[in-house]
Amino acid sequence: MDFISNLKLKDEYLIIGRNNSDLLTYPNTWVETETITNKAAAE
Repeated sequence: MDFISNLKLKDEYLIIGRNNSDLLTYPNTWVETETITNKAAAE
C-alpha cells in the first residue's frame, strides 16, 4: 500500500507539505493549485 492509502481520514482535507525542489518538477497547473491551497491553509 502507498502512503495515501494508509491514511485513515474521514471527511477531512489533508495538506501534505512539499518543498521548492518538488514543486519545480510539477506542471504549472499543479503549482498554481498548490499555491492557492497553501495560501488558504496559512490563514
